[in-house]
Order: sequence, then C-alpha cells, then structure tokens
Amino acid sequence: MTQVHLGHIYHVAGSPTVSEAAAGLVSIPDGALIIDDGGGITFCGERTAIPAGHQAATVVDHRPGFLLPGFVDTHVHFPQTYAADSYGGGHLLEWLNLCMYRAESRFAEAEFAQLAAIEFCNRRIAAGTTAAMVFGSPFPEAQDALFTHTQRSGLRIVSGRGIQTVGPETARPLLTSESDAIRLTREEIDERFQIFRELTHLE
Repeated sequence: MTQVHLGHIYHVAGSPTVSEAAAGLVSIPDGALIIDDGGGITFCGERTAIPAGHQAATVVDHRPGFLLPGFVDTHVHFPQTYAADSYGGGHLLEWLNLCMYRAESRFAEAEFAQLAAIEFCNRRIAAGTTAAMVFGSPFPEAQDALFTHTQRSGLRIVSGRGIQTVGPETARPLLTSESDAIRLTREEIDERFQIFRELTHLE
C-alpha cells in the first residue's frame, strides 16, 4: 500500500563534501514523502505538490515532527548490546575485565546471540539508525545472527568478526590464535559473499 508521510522534511541533496553540506541542506516545512509498495521513495517535496493519483494512499501525518534520512552510526559494538551501560569502576582495562569480557563471552550461546541480534536491530530502528559500522562477535553463530536479522530488518551494516589473540583470564572464551582468526575471517567473508551473489544474482 502506497503511503504519504507528512512532516517537516530535512535532507542533504546531492553528494557534497563535509564543508559543502550546509549549502546542500534542503528544508521543506510543509513536506510530503511518498513511499511505494516496494518501500521506494517516489516523491519528496511540498505537500501542495503531491502528484495526482495518490488519493487512495494511506496518509501518515507526523506534523509537527520531522522526516529525516536514516542516521549512520560509525562505531557500535554488537557484543555490548546488553552491557553498554555497565560500569565496574576504574579505567578502560578494568572496565573490560570486570564487565565487557564476561558480557561478550555470552554470545557463544546461539540462542542468546539470536535474542541480542533482534534487540540490536530493534534499538537501531527505534533510534532511526539505518546504517552502521559494527564491531562484531568472535563467535560465528553470533555473526550469522547479526547478519540475518540485519537483513530481515531492512538495515545496512559493515561488520566483521571481533578478533582477540591475547587477554586476561576473563577474556579466555574470546581468544583465538592468529591462524584461527585468519581462517574464521576468510570463512565469514566467503559465506557473506556467496549470500550476496545469490541475492543479487551476481555471476
């Protein structure tokens, strides 16, 4: 069903550099965004300029709210989904030792990793973060869950497995040898590329 979303539209037109972005900013206070059945944007402009033929479309009125492009998070850790607000005192290494290593080790449990992947994607959607650069888990099952639920949610990521070759006793479940790290990384890349080929019918 085609949808017409009403609100104050903000977006950056074209492909400006950071220093040129301000000049590329588009503001449409009384704007309309039309989304077709496939989720594509077919119109973005003044509400009064909505093309004819959309009388039967579902109207979603966000006014006086804003309609913005999806946000991009350039640094987020999937294995910290349930522990990002943990604090055990001390500095970074103490925090890792007391909180993070134990939390990230739980992603070895496939069922837990599945739940975390769903929660991770839901939180991104709630925040409007549609694309992210994600520090992954060292456990292949957890990475599979992350990629699977990201795709199902219609989100985008750049991610790879976490690699740790040294650490204290609390990090032992996360540690791999350098040779295993290289092997597992290659396997992850090959698997993701094969899935990409199947989805895009790439020869």
